Formats: sequence, C-alpha cells, structure tokens
Amino acid sequence: MINELKRDNSARILPLGFGLLVAACAAYIPPAAAGSTFDQRFENITQRVNARFNNSAPDCGSDPVWTCSGLVMRSSDHLLAKPGVNILSHYFISKATNTRNLYSKYYGYILEPSVANIGNRMKCIYPRDADTANDLQGYKRSASNYHCSDATTQSSGDDLSSCKKVLAPDSQTSEGWYQAFKRKYPDRREDGRTQCSFSVKDNNQFNAAIRATADNDSITENNSLHATWNELILTPWTESDAPALEAIFYAAEPGQGFSDKDRLQAEKLAKQYLQNTGIAIPVVKIDLEKNTVSLSSWRPAKPTVNLLKNNLANMTITSSDGRDSWADGSQHDGWFVGSKGLARKEPVEVLGGRNAGLPAGQYKSAVKLAVNNQPGRIYTKVSLIKGAQYSVSWVDTRDNFNSSGLSETDVYTFRIGTSPDETAGYISQNIYTTQGNWVLRSIKFQAPSSGDYYLSFRGKSRADGKRRGALITLVSMVKK
Repeated sequence: MINELKRDNSARILPLGFGLLVAACAAYIPPAAAGSTFDQRFENITQRVNARFNNSAPDCGSDPVWTCSGLVMRSSDHLLAKPGVNILSHYFISKATNTRNLYSKYYGYILEPSVANIGNRMKCIYPRDADTANDLQGYKRSASNYHCSDATTQSSGDDLSSCKKVLAPDSQTSEGWYQAFKRKYPDRREDGRTQCSFSVKDNNQFNAAIRATADNDSITENNSLHATWNELILTPWTESDAPALEAIFYAAEPGQGFSDKDRLQAEKLAKQYLQNTGIAIPVVKIDLEKNTVSLSSWRPAKPTVNLLKNNLANMTITSSDGRDSWADGSQHDGWFVGSKGLARKEPVEVLGGRNAGLPAGQYKSAVKLAVNNQPGRIYTKVSLIKGAQYSVSWVDTRDNFNSSGLSETDVYTFRIGTSPDETAGYISQNIYTTQGNWVLRSIKFQAPSSGDYYLSFRGKSRADGKRRGALITLVSMVKK
C-alpha cells in the first residue's frame, strides 16, 4: 500500500539576522532554452516523459536504468511528506511494467530522474504492493532500513534491498533474478508482505523487478484489488531539501477514462509547485492502457516575471570558439564583473553552444566562474520591498570540457547583500559544489527593508590547479 511511515525530519529554516532565507537544491534537466513559451517548454517536457515511459532499454550506459527508462511517480495530494514520516512510497511505471491501475489516487507528481536528484533517496523496489502501511512484525523489515529489509536480509552496507540474501537465482542476470522471484512467490497469498525487495543500484535486479511487475496484471488469486502497481521506496523530504519535479500527472481510470475531478487536483498541485519554487511545470495525462503521455491544457494563469534583465541563458557569443571573456569591471545587461574591494581582479568567461565546455542541447549560454584556475565574480543589483517574499533560482554544472587531470566537481559561493563590495557584510552566504549534470538551486528570501540588494556568484581556485570552473545560467528572481 502506498503510504508514509514516521520519522523525525524537521525543515532547515535559517534565521539570518536581517531576513529569512531557505536554500534548496535538486538535480535538474532543463525543459527548453530560455525565452520559450509555456507551450514549447511544456511540450518538450511531455515528449521527454512520453519517450521515457515507452523506453524499455535494459540500461542507461553507466547510470541506473531508471534514469532513462520509465517514470518515478507518486499518487498524492501533497508535494511534501506528512510530518514525521519515514518513507514515501512511489511507483516505477513504464510500458514494460504493464501497470493498468493505481493505488488510491489517479493524480500526483513525476520526479526528475537523475542520480543527483533522487539517487540517494531511492532505497529499494518491490514488484508488488508491499503493504508498507503496516509495521509488519515477522516479515524481516525494519524502520531503520526503510522497510526494505532488516539486519539479517540487507544486501550490503550501502544497499538495503533484500532479494540478494533471500533468493537463489541460477544466475545473477535479469532473467535469473526474475525466475527466482517467480519460483519463490508464485501468487499473492501473503506474497505482498513476504516478498523480498530488489535493488535500485543493480540494473539486473531492477530489470527483474520490472518483469515481475508486469506479471501482476495476470495474477488473480488473493488479488481482490487487482493491484498491478509496484512499490518503490524513497526517503521523504521537506521544503528545504525537496527534489525537482518534472511534471504533475493525472491518469485515466480503468473503464472510466480521464476525469475532471482528477484534472482539477493535478492542476492544484501544479499551482502549488509554482508558488513554492517559482518554476512552472506541465500537467500531463497518462493513459495506462494506450501507453501514452500527452500534454494537458493547463497553463499558469499569470507567467512569473523575472526581476533580472538578463538570465545568462540566452546570450549571443561573438568568438569563433564559442567563448567570450568578460573583463573585470565590465557590465553586461545588468551584470557586473569584478571583485570591488579586493586586490585581485579576475575576468569571467561566457560559454556558448560552440564551446565544448557547455553541455549540448540545454542552454544557449552560461557564465564560467573560474578561468585558468583563477576565480571570477559576477553580481547584479535588484530593488526589493520590505517584507516581500522572493524566490531566486538558477542552474549550475561544472565546465564540461573533456580533459583528464581536471577536477570532477567545482565549488562557488552565492551571496545576498546590500553592497556591491565583496569585502562588505552580507545577509546570506551559501557554498555549492557542482557536478557533471545541471542542478537546480533555489533560495527563498524575505527582504528585511526596502532598497537595493546585490546577488553575487564567485568561483574558487584550487590549490592543485585542476579547477574546471563552475557554470551558472538561467538565473531568475521573482516576487511571490
């Protein structure tokens, strides 16, 4: 049963002297280039979700199979966990799972499926509804293992699944794991509670779980609910550490089709996500019988207005190699370059699509915060209103240039203050570490007084000289 179990997990809300700021980050694959209309952006997302729903590839290269195949989704009225819960049960659904109905609600959300976004939250997958609503004594599950296993059945120190300890496959291939599961759990007589959990880290095990899920539609004995879904266990989150959502969904109910009731609930979730993050995501329609994902007619009633003139994502690059240099002290559509008040003055670079450092197919441009291992700084000024709530968001990654001997991560600092001087006091400072994929960052900020504020990003050098340089783009500040 898709449910939530208790754990103490309070939100991280930080009082910062002059105001209130909450920081969150989540891995993010951008929907479209900056400047696109909602129709274009939402259609791009929908096409991506539909393609993944219908993709039955057994692997995603070096990444887990769930990053490019299927959807990680949850039926829910809420975007956040209820207070004190221990797990959040989701589905993994694709054409290959043969899922024909859902538990309880036919609306909810779809998570963006990168490892950086949800990899650490995913704990195990049960091919059948595992009845985790109940604290089942005697079924070798413990709350400390997020009801995936207990100390005697846990696969390893970093893998909480139990099938490795419980099953005896002829081979550790997808076929071997699948056949072993079928032999041990031939029907649903207590099987939902006694079944072992498969790994989300091992593609062979995860693919076996997909195949076993597909059998649920044909199992009738002790299956009065005709439950065709699986149960994917994730750890919960609060507003301060919530992962990125890709879309909100509502699905056609068996024998009834799409309903206005489910559509309205889905639209309510989309509006709530926009209010919480300042990011608009589409409402999509999932037809489990036809294996299609299509875009609904919902659009935000009033597009959010970026208070920043230049979001850094759609700039024209003039150099032939796709890399322009912004000198210290220069100004570019509201962004200033330099470390006023510091002795060292460093430029920054702007990378475009022709430059190998900018990941292809995502944004037209991004600012690189370190050049030749020397940190650069950019800042911009905004006028804010006392007591008003604002949301700042941007995406980052590291320089994608393919070269050995360079760092795989990069560090930079984001600040909000009332002076352009870097040596002046600041209201808030957050340090971020970039990875090899785009990551969405967001900050919520309440202005302590009316006046001018400065948002700044500064790179960092490395003692070993191996810095690639953090890339920043799609910067937005909206009034909530």
